[in-house]
Amino acid sequence: IMNIKLLKTTDTTCQFDILKIEPGTIKGVNIPCILALPQDLKGESKLTLVFNNENGQTLEASVENIVAQLPDIIEGVQFASPVIIPILPSQQEFNQSLEDYGISLKVGEPKQFARECFSAEIPSEHPFYRLDNQVATLIQSISTSDDIKAKLQSLRTDKDTDFVFSPKSNGFGHSGAGAAMLRFALLHPEMLDTLIIGGNGDIIPTPFGANGAQLEYPFGIKDYNQLLGRNFLEADYK
Repeated sequence: IMNIKLLKTTDTTCQFDILKIEPGTIKGVNIPCILALPQDLKGESKLTLVFNNENGQTLEASVENIVAQLPDIIEGVQFASPVIIPILPSQQEFNQSLEDYGISLKVGEPKQFARECFSAEIPSEHPFYRLDNQVATLIQSISTSDDIKAKLQSLRTDKDTDFVFSPKSNGFGHSGAGAAMLRFALLHPEMLDTLIIGGNGDIIPTPFGANGAQLEYPFGIKDYNQLLGRNFLEADYK
């Protein structure tokens, strides 16, 4: 079921159609997503990936907060780019879901891809299993699926102009959302083209280290293969 709906249009300098992609619409993606498409979108463009960093304690509360903040987010991006915002669960909601599954593990901030998110204690059937892969699947599906494109096109204000998304996205983030973006870049460098990051303090991954020294994730790649089950994509990251 293509469960995508138009929420509203924004009245900013560049008007956007704001759409919501419900959990389960895309196979393997159990989190909701907000997609803001410029009404004059046409031709090829890159998605701008942004992560939620508000204090909503449920996914739906987070969706409401993000929709309310979208004019500021769009103003911050400062160009007419389509914006994709996967709604990541709060720490409270993530840990409650683990408790409901009978799992005693306590996870750090999932909105920043805490290392506990990759624990072998979390089964693949858990709705928040490998949030990084869910985000990657979401972006890839929106960029490549003809069915999703047709649904998005049917909901747009301007249905006459055609568009296509580039295979790689730009990453945008400030503060905790910037830290999350840097970590996602470490996890999936193949998904990203350019990062625009500000105000994230000293939370910066250093995968190659000084004099060859390596740190553990999320600051480095010392335990990358052990934690993620695959090799670090050095060429993509560079």
